[in-house]
Amino acid sequence: MKKSIEIYPQEFLEQEIKQQIDQDSLKSKLSKRESERLEQALIEGVIQGLSIEELANICCCSESTFKRRFVDQYNMSPHRWILRCRIGLARQILSTTNIPITDVATTCGFVNTSHFIAKFKRQMGMTPNQYRARSKQ
Repeated sequence: MKKSIEIYPQEFLEQEIKQQIDQDSLKSKLSKRESERLEQALIEGVIQGLSIEELANICCCSESTFKRRFVDQYNMSPHRWILRCRIGLARQILSTTNIPITDVATTCGFVNTSHFIAKFKRQMGMTPNQYRARSKQ
């Protein structure tokens, strides 16, 4: 399991992820227990950079079942949702702190900074540094 570095409070990250889960969730077709497992898996997955297989194991189901249930619940693939959530966390951190980009990437569960910058730019249309500069204006 990969660990995020403790630059940003864990409670804040968990709260932000829970808000994203609540915003994106469709009418639940899952039991309360399945929903709780999924929420915990997503929090761990975003922060720790877990694979889809590891998320499925947390939810006590196969990878294909996990993906199918996830799409039913969020109307998008787990990978896409996690990436979107990580970029959202990064935007929040970039606009409120001066934490170095490398540490923002690690905190948000990205394996390396260049991957983070490429994904951020693809989704936001600007680099993390450009985003930070614009958000501080």
